[in-house]
Amino acid sequence: MKNSKNKFFMIGIIILLVWVFIEAYFYSIAVDAQKNYTNDLLKQAQSHYNEINNIRNLPENIKNLYVKKNNEFVKVDPDLLVHSLLKKYQQSGFYYTVTDDTENNLDKSPSKYIYSIDKKTKRLKYFYDGIALDMDAAFYIDRMNSVWLKFFLVSLLFTTFTFTLIFLIRFLAIKSVSYRRLSNTLEDKVKEQTQKLDLAFEGAGLGYWHWNIQTHEHEVDERWLQMLGLEADEVSKHESDWESRVHPFDYTRIMPIIQRAIKKKKPYVVEFRMLHRNGEYVWIQSSGAVTKVDENGDALELSGTHQEISKRKKLEQVHAKNELYLKTLYEKNPNIIIISTGKKIIQANEAFFHFFKEYASLEEFKQEYNCICHFFSPSKYEDTITSGEGEWIDDVLKAKEPMVRIYYLGQEYYFSVYVKKIYEENAMHVMATFNDITDLYKLRHEYEELSIKDALTSIYNRRYFNTIFPRELNRAKRAQESFCFAIMDVDHFKLYNDNYGHDGGDEVLKKITAKIEELTQRSNEFFFRLGGEEFGFICSALTKEEVLKNIENMCKAVEDLEIEHLYNKPYGVISISVGICFSSDVSKSDVKNIYKNADEALYEAKEKGRNRVVLVENC
Repeated sequence: MKNSKNKFFMIGIIILLVWVFIEAYFYSIAVDAQKNYTNDLLKQAQSHYNEINNIRNLPENIKNLYVKKNNEFVKVDPDLLVHSLLKKYQQSGFYYTVTDDTENNLDKSPSKYIYSIDKKTKRLKYFYDGIALDMDAAFYIDRMNSVWLKFFLVSLLFTTFTFTLIFLIRFLAIKSVSYRRLSNTLEDKVKEQTQKLDLAFEGAGLGYWHWNIQTHEHEVDERWLQMLGLEADEVSKHESDWESRVHPFDYTRIMPIIQRAIKKKKPYVVEFRMLHRNGEYVWIQSSGAVTKVDENGDALELSGTHQEISKRKKLEQVHAKNELYLKTLYEKNPNIIIISTGKKIIQANEAFFHFFKEYASLEEFKQEYNCICHFFSPSKYEDTITSGEGEWIDDVLKAKEPMVRIYYLGQEYYFSVYVKKIYEENAMHVMATFNDITDLYKLRHEYEELSIKDALTSIYNRRYFNTIFPRELNRAKRAQESFCFAIMDVDHFKLYNDNYGHDGGDEVLKKITAKIEELTQRSNEFFFRLGGEEFGFICSALTKEEVLKNIENMCKAVEDLEIEHLYNKPYGVISISVGICFSSDVSKSDVKNIYKNADEALYEAKEKGRNRVVLVENC
């Protein structure tokens, strides 16, 4: 690359030197031409000088000159003749004068004459021996200007050509460097790719082979030999050596495949067993393709690779066994297992048809239903998934304890659901397992009922209140609904227990809760025993007037029970006092403040004489 740069640099220097030499040669020609034209002009001036000088010397040379006029000879004055001739000379655009001095701006010549050429007026001023000439020099000046114009044009053209040539050489030099770099880069890339290919062959455990179909030669590399535990001198370069090492059963199986690939000139991949040096067979995967054909297009040579795949074959055998075991587990599993897209069932195990007894096959089932989700129905506890096609899978994946209720042939069943996504052939399927938990589900909810119900009154207890209160408040915030919390207290209940007995007190609490429960049947109403003779009531989405009316009805209903309580003066019967916190906008409310305001309202109701309702707003 460096030598190439130097070569083009030297060529450029030579061209510049040639340019300088030729420019100097052209300049010298122009200068010589100017000198020649100048000399010619001076020669003409000298000739005019000689003529004028001869005319001036006529009086000396011609003393007596006669002219015949009217048959008489008349003597001519020589001075008058000279004057006439000189005047005629000047009329032809020529001027001269006789002087004793010279102008400062005239060029001095070694020939003792002085001259000056005015290129603007195109005149020559010439002085010699006391005579000054002013003559027309346009012809010579035009010729000299033409010479210089030609010089500059030729110089410009030659300079343009020269520097164009230099720039072209520079361009070729750059391109040469670029091509050289590209060539070196390509060579490096070829070497790099060759090294990578060798490393890839080595890393992949590939052995190379080449087969000449015409000569029956079969050449292999070292890695090919290592697969069979062989040395180079242990194999011949004939195709029969390879044929003798292939398992006989596999040879009859793979040769038709290879021959067909050769005929169609297409690549092939076959797997077969070859005899190892230790006497055992190893599995080989052979890939090959036609690499040379004759003028008729018939295959002449093949090349390809060998890769030992014995471990993979063993794993495939294990996989096949595992697949058989998994299939058995799938089919014989007591749980219902289906493969689905989320909208359509693709497969189902035997347990599926044991449950859906009306259908003998999946095709028969799919004639009526595409998805098992068509059988999903809500439970009274609202804890089961009921979404339909395309949605139930996502709901199962999101749920903490996904369960579904299936109502089939007049009976309800509960299943826990487990879903696993399966990615296969650019498609996503799911395997869903349905485990029958009907008995467990019912038992669990019976236990939950016991855990959230008050043992004496069978209404919700304080524990459940602590769960429902914040949940309903947050729901009202999201729905932008009104919210109401009321605290109810049985008036003078301690006096009742002291005078009528605790058993009587328990009966009073049962009757009160039963009556109030009759009046709280809406889905957004909850009634709790908070402790002792204190109760809580929660509702939402009602106006203040509706809330006040409902709770006043509860108070009246309790009083109308007419349960004797002589120590509850002045009423003489069981009554309750209620404090209500009502908010039409609960966006900034919290549980603690609402409870506090309701408790203060209850205290106010008791202070005002009991058996009454006190309501505070926007607490």
